[in-house]
Amino acid sequence: MPAATLLASVAMPVLAGPVGWRSVFAGTAVLCGVGGALSVRRGHGAGRHPAAAPRGRGGPPGRDPVLMALAGAGFFGAMVGNGLGGFLVLALTTRGMALSTAAAGATAGAALNIAVRLTMGWLVGRLPHLAWTALLGLFVTGAAGTALLIRPEGASATVGALLAYGGGWGWAGLLHYVIGLPYAGQEQRATAYSQMGVSLGAATGPLVRGLLFTVAPAAAWWALTAAGVLRRRSAGFVGFHESPSVRTSAGAW
Repeated sequence: MPAATLLASVAMPVLAGPVGWRSVFAGTAVLCGVGGALSVRRGHGAGRHPAAAPRGRGGPPGRDPVLMALAGAGFFGAMVGNGLGGFLVLALTTRGMALSTAAAGATAGAALNIAVRLTMGWLVGRLPHLAWTALLGLFVTGAAGTALLIRPEGASATVGALLAYGGGWGWAGLLHYVIGLPYAGQEQRATAYSQMGVSLGAATGPLVRGLLFTVAPAAAWWALTAAGVLRRRSAGFVGFHESPSVRTSAGAW
């Protein structure tokens, strides 16, 4: 998704102006259709099904308050990420910034997002005990970035975009990793909750952002900042002292 956002940001000034939006959307739809058809064909041709994951010793993930809190963090986090991808360039151009400059800012943010995800994965792979700290740090950074996007100055908006992209959308891999730790052998069932939260937030964020943008652009960024704070609070609910299931994973961390 960050890579797709990067390519879309580059396509805005390069293709949308000389070719036209309708042609760009039509060409993208054709590429998506061809890619989807090829993926389905390869899937049918494989004829193999993955083996079921071994079940862990604990009970199946259910209405665990830890799972629900982290699913809520994914919900609010996806609201921020998809709101950025859909409205950052529009918000910057309505402030008088040139389309090429706004697209360059979005491209830089998407590239930083990719770098943050890879770096966090590498860091946590070497120092697993830092996973939780890294996740909360990304949440706080993202909320600070969307707060800076409220300010009208171009410099503040640029810095805010980078922080919001890097932290506000760089948490995705770590969230599912953190959720899967306490449920050895049942990671698929546990992360289903976080994926549900992320999917609902991804659908809700652009809708709320678009409705608020028509009323007051600043209110839309305030809403995303509030979502970032709520995401931090949802994740902050989870601590080793809060849940025995999380405490039992401390050795793995």
